[in-house]
Amino acid sequence: MNIFSFLSGSFKSLDRVKLEEPIFEKQFDVFSSDQIEARYLLTVSFMERLQALSASFGNKIQCAFYRNKLLIMLGSKQDRFEMASIFKPATFEYEFSQINREMKQLFAIVDVLKLEQSNGL
Repeated sequence: MNIFSFLSGSFKSLDRVKLEEPIFEKQFDVFSSDQIEARYLLTVSFMERLQALSASFGNKIQCAFYRNKLLIMLGSKQDRFEMASIFKPATFEYEFSQINREMKQLFAIVDVLKLEQSNGL
């Protein structure tokens, strides 16, 4: 599992960030154009929360800090672009329940990463 690894091939100016957390470093590859900012953003508590989030999604996440945003990519086996059959009635029951499940997952991510809390940065 690689975090930020998709950036390493796209942006050659990124360097590997050496962190003080050996367990996190075994799980994640971290790259940045600014070593100090990377260490500033990846506090010990935030790294622990990312590890917990990763474990809850089967260790299939990738993240990036980009333009003051945290981008998270989660693996999914579901085809999100397949059209529905024209031979089935459009009740949308499944779609609504799926949206509800996904919203609960999003709120769980906010809870795990404690994104609603101001960190004073």
